[in-house]
Amino acid sequence: YSTNLLCVGCKMSMHAEAILYALKNKIGKVMDGSAMRQNDFPEQDTIFLNKMRDVYKSYGLQYETPLHESAKTKDDVKDILFYYGLSTKSIEPDCLFGGTFSKSNSTNIGNYFDSKMTVLSKYLENRINEAR
Repeated sequence: YSTNLLCVGCKMSMHAEAILYALKNKIGKVMDGSAMRQNDFPEQDTIFLNKMRDVYKSYGLQYETPLHESAKTKDDVKDILFYYGLSTKSIEPDCLFGGTFSKSNSTNIGNYFDSKMTVLSKYLENRINEAR
């Protein structure tokens, strides 16, 4: 794919666990803080978000990104967090691969996502069957 798309695979695995958690706990909607202002990151590209929404739908769940349009700057994010009484200090750990980021395009991101769907689907189905 000529770029580092490790973050796409990593985010897919996070979503897999969110799907399993939501199903186990009868939660119908999952949201995250993906924002258009960060769509240089492949896991926040619109193609990734739309494909991930389709995965959630296939399990009867909704996936939303309420900040995608509204959080245009870091100050917007801080204002929203402050409004809800949440910490404005980042609690995200440093990623081992964060410094290896390279800009990709939506086509490559979509193709990479599609190439990993079999693994994601098998993982989810196996975990769901184990829980029965």
